[in-house]
Amino acid sequence: MLPRCTVNALQEAPKRQPRATLGGAVQVNVGHNCITGEMCTLSAGGVLVSGMPPLSAGTSALLFLFLPRMERPVVTEARTLYELPGTAVAFSFVALPGDEAERVQRAVASAGAIYLTLENLIHFAPER
Repeated sequence: MLPRCTVNALQEAPKRQPRATLGGAVQVNVGHNCITGEMCTLSAGGVLVSGMPPLSAGTSALLFLFLPRMERPVVTEARTLYELPGTAVAFSFVALPGDEAERVQRAVASAGAIYLTLENLIHFAPER
């Protein structure tokens, strides 16, 4: 089982774009190494991945993002931004083609919609 991101770690990370908390596998190819981690958060500009070994800031990688409810992974070049020691590595997308960018934006938007729907259901659930 992969380590999960903690709320505190996510709060410490700098945020520039709206992001969604999503689950899903991320395959990270660095040189000849292939590493599989778990997606913590996703935005149009990058992804935070848990279960990663330490990577230096600026390391180039090829990412395969396996997003919920999508048949094929989003494939993009990325660079590491920072590491949350023992927790996760943040990647910034370098070359996200237009169609792949649309798929990421749909995933972020639908995750937000699902969260709001669940929050509303819980909030408005009849008392027993």
